[in-house]
Amino acid sequence: MTMTFNLVARFRAWWTQSLFPTADSGASPMSGIAWAALILLMYLAGSLLFHGLSYPLVEPDEGRYAEIGREMVSRGDWIVPRFNDQAYLDKPPLFYWLIAASVGLFGAEEWSARLVPCTATFLLILVTFFFGRRILGTLRAMLGAFVLTLMGGVIIAGRMLILDAVLTLMVALALFTAYEAVQGGQVRRGWWILSAVFAALGVMVKGPVALALVLPPVLAMGWFSSSPPRPRVRDWLIYGAIILAVISPWFIAITIRCPEFPYYFFVKHHLVRFFGEEHHPQPFWFYVPVLLLGCLPWSLLLVPFCIFLFSRRQEYRTQRTAGMGYLLLWAGCCLGFFSASRGKLAPYILPAMPPLALLVSCYLEMLLFSTSASRLRAWTNRFIPRQTAAFLVLVWIGVFLGLWATGITQPPWFSVEVMKVAGGAALILALAVYGRRMTPSWSWMVCCAVMVFLIRESTAGFLPAWAARRSPFCRQREVEALFQDRNARVAFLPEFGSIPFRLNHDGFALHVGDRGADEVKRFLSRSPHGVLIADNDFPLSMAGLFVPEHMHVERFFNSGKTRFFLLSDNSSVRPVPAAAAMHALAR
Repeated sequence: MTMTFNLVARFRAWWTQSLFPTADSGASPMSGIAWAALILLMYLAGSLLFHGLSYPLVEPDEGRYAEIGREMVSRGDWIVPRFNDQAYLDKPPLFYWLIAASVGLFGAEEWSARLVPCTATFLLILVTFFFGRRILGTLRAMLGAFVLTLMGGVIIAGRMLILDAVLTLMVALALFTAYEAVQGGQVRRGWWILSAVFAALGVMVKGPVALALVLPPVLAMGWFSSSPPRPRVRDWLIYGAIILAVISPWFIAITIRCPEFPYYFFVKHHLVRFFGEEHHPQPFWFYVPVLLLGCLPWSLLLVPFCIFLFSRRQEYRTQRTAGMGYLLLWAGCCLGFFSASRGKLAPYILPAMPPLALLVSCYLEMLLFSTSASRLRAWTNRFIPRQTAAFLVLVWIGVFLGLWATGITQPPWFSVEVMKVAGGAALILALAVYGRRMTPSWSWMVCCAVMVFLIRESTAGFLPAWAARRSPFCRQREVEALFQDRNARVAFLPEFGSIPFRLNHDGFALHVGDRGADEVKRFLSRSPHGVLIADNDFPLSMAGLFVPEHMHVERFFNSGKTRFFLLSDNSSVRPVPAAAAMHALAR
């Protein structure tokens, strides 16, 4: 036991005295140059996030979330989220409320729904700067916000209609305000209450996972701290009481309306997802390559950054502050929690990005502004920026050629896209010939400019083209003609939220899901016309089971990755047997 206590004490001493021995510098005054840089940063972030949001919704997630928000507005039911008129109990309602508010203000448009995650990501960048300034100083905070803006994974995930951007904003606010609460002689109650409120809002976005991301770094910070204040039991009781006060009204209301909610939400949708194999099982190391790709171009600094973070050299130790230790705990706890879960998806790791961006900014400050004659610093400035720029250009050319080969993008010769490829090849040649003559600052500017171009091309070109290729509305006129009869019944074999969202029509659709074939047939039989919708991966032999016996396939076609079957009981048209239609589409 004595040996264990000695090891714990030595680890704590190593953390506070060797790794992060320097006190936080605090916020320095904002100069005119700093304000100008912040305005430019806001313009850059806004231009990357808010342009071109009107491309088709990507199924199933974007279509589902957009349709849930639209149905909230249409039905006026803000307690029970509904998808195709069925209770959707997977997530709490805050994200849907925000989508509903945007759709209610601006209409049921793709861009209005995507405005929610884009705004959350934009605010996340500003929050990272303003709180990073209080922890690390103005220069490091500015660099950190810039690093976060140029993380391709952050911008791409922030432009997609998924919950993770809003969750990341709430988690970041909760952790930043918790850190502010323990700066000084005692726990500052105002900041502490704010942290609890933001943690509760995170629960209202995605459930208890928000607490799993917020509480461990705060507890670890108190454990590593060698001086007061530390949150006491009374502080934690207040924290928990505020969270319960914020989340309880909706949880009680939804349980009254849907008694099955507690078991489905807490057990089936959280515990089973975390420990089971049913939902996106991935190996423990899954998020290592995800982080390396999502943090480009900064992940190519991994080796020298780790040396800077853990080296015993005095010139590095004096650069590492207690605030950096807290950011490392934040990122490490997030990575550890999601790696321990059996169910994994790439966007889940997004809450680890803000602390990583601020940590990288501390190293960038040393690279760009230090007068040290360190050999590692000189080597990094000389090779990393231009090699990173060349690597990013090669990645872009490879993705472009891959999409071209698969037919997703089909630019003609001598088009702007082809000229961009030629320009990228010329840039690589120029970096190889003249790169050594460039100063470190110019090398990093070229690298960042290439990353801005890559993000812009991905979000304005590649992703919309890919979404349009998959969209059910590739053959828009034919698809819309199927729904001219507003009384026709529609059965979705997989989830298709984008169709009712685009048509802005209620009560006509049924998601098959776990329903039996007889229930679907009865639903389709309520109208003389019906539409059966499946994706190209759905077995055609199974699709035929849902066609009522007295109905036949009047017309069928493919649109994008979607198959449409127009069903009718009208004897005046020439019938197409369901089996024949399925066979024709399968050829």
